[in-house]
Amino acid sequence: MISLFSDITGQGLNFDEALAAIGEERGLLSFAHPGRWVERKNNELKDYINYFDKYPHIYGIDIFNPSSFNDTIRWPHCKKLINNILMHYGSPADSGWRPIWLTATDDLHRANGVDQGLQIQLIKKFNQEEIYNSLKEGAFFWVAKAPNAEVPQIQKISFNKSSITIKGEGFDKVSWYFNNEIVHTGETFDLIKNGFEELFYVYFMAQTSDFSIEKKQGAVIGSQPFWFKKID
Repeated sequence: MISLFSDITGQGLNFDEALAAIGEERGLLSFAHPGRWVERKNNELKDYINYFDKYPHIYGIDIFNPSSFNDTIRWPHCKKLINNILMHYGSPADSGWRPIWLTATDDLHRANGVDQGLQIQLIKKFNQEEIYNSLKEGAFFWVAKAPNAEVPQIQKISFNKSSITIKGEGFDKVSWYFNNEIVHTGETFDLIKNGFEELFYVYFMAQTSDFSIEKKQGAVIGSQPFWFKKID
């Protein structure tokens, strides 16, 4: 796990004690590389649900880190896992709902691993409190990119009564996801035109035409989930 805004190292504590102590210090946590073979072998959906339920300061989970380029099964595994978690918690109208934010990290162990998995925090001022709140509230994009690729830019997101429209540059395709399936492509998702009864959230990925995990090329920028509230 990744611990932020806390000095807790875990020394002398078991795992749960360390997580609780980080929360008491107003720290934040996220799950790192759930697609790694160790996590794939040992962790099940119920394990992630258990910790998300117990510790509200666990704000997110990696959808990408650079090792996905070398161990390509990580990418589909993480996407499926995250969507299963989102499906479990349902919508804000459901009892027990909580937000889950999608993260991307470099998991940096050597210098050549920098600038492939990153986040773009949406803040008004560059200070610790603004960054803290942007993480906790999901006010950030996540990015997966090859070393020499440019990061696509999202310049505006507009909300209408039933639609979401994004504007930006540096990408060629926008895909909207629900339950690990692409349910629409294009810059605008309209719940009335493109939605269906079971759909209660979407998130988008805006990617370059050459984006490929297997070929280690191109770039994609992704949003956080948008949940829909139906009004009778």
